[in-house]
Amino acid sequence: MNNAVFQQYISFLVPYLKRTDIVEICINQEGEVWLETMTGEWEHKKDKKITKEAVRLLTKNMATKSGQTFDPSTPYYSGRIPVYDYRIQVNMFSHVESGVSVSIRLGKADIRPIDSYMSKKEAEKLISFVKEGKTILICADTGAGKTTFLNSLSTHIPMNQRIVTIEDTRELLIQQPNKVPFIKSKSDTDVAGLKYKDFINFCTRIRPDRILMGEIDTDNTMLFLNLSNSGHGGSISTMHSDTESRVFNKICLNAQMSGINGVSSEALMQFAKEAIDVLVFLKKEIINKKRVFSARFVEVKNVK
Repeated sequence: MNNAVFQQYISFLVPYLKRTDIVEICINQEGEVWLETMTGEWEHKKDKKITKEAVRLLTKNMATKSGQTFDPSTPYYSGRIPVYDYRIQVNMFSHVESGVSVSIRLGKADIRPIDSYMSKKEAEKLISFVKEGKTILICADTGAGKTTFLNSLSTHIPMNQRIVTIEDTRELLIQQPNKVPFIKSKSDTDVAGLKYKDFINFCTRIRPDRILMGEIDTDNTMLFLNLSNSGHGGSISTMHSDTESRVFNKICLNAQMSGINGVSSEALMQFAKEAIDVLVFLKKEIINKKRVFSARFVEVKNVK
């Protein structure tokens, strides 16, 4: 990437990207920006430099660099901003009423002690599950730190194991030296048009001890469950959900939306419970204007 050209394209966002007191940058239309602060409040600013053309040029530049397509026929982009390494989602053109939507998460992948989320005794128990090769699903709402917690747990996988990761945006920090990271375009905009099933086929042929998937959604739910139920346990992944019942209801819904036919919800529920050993639930609170994160976990065998 020509750094001078990129710096020119990114210049309208630089004042916001450099701020250390915000966690999210959102553009809903030309001429304005919304900033989520550390305290969970939203700050609104007018900015004439924010135009659809400025967003289009920047996004096209990033997409080209990452081997993806971005144009009116493929009007979305998911990735990371070069240099700053922040996650970005862009939607443009006719499917957005204003013509533009941008969301940037100002947080880099991190690793924290597990006992900073829970008691030391609970943390030791959860870490033992990781070492034993239990399949763990981390659940929480958006912005609650699911990826950070996954990164933190992954440090407790034995260092002599071979790790393969599949994620749509590079966020996982795998400490084990024997690793193969795969990037799956979230919006299928990569030039090769690779699907999750392609990546699963790659993974099972390259001798992994663990396969970690960044996030479970409609496209990969059944693949994740099949892996865990066919001798590839020990995975750690994330999902947007907040209670035990909702996790399994969402898994069933994802499977049905992916095109699974002729299988009852009860059978899907049982299949999911056989695949997943432990559920972790994260919670983010604002206490005294500071973000506070906590976690609890439950063994699936104890879920009714």
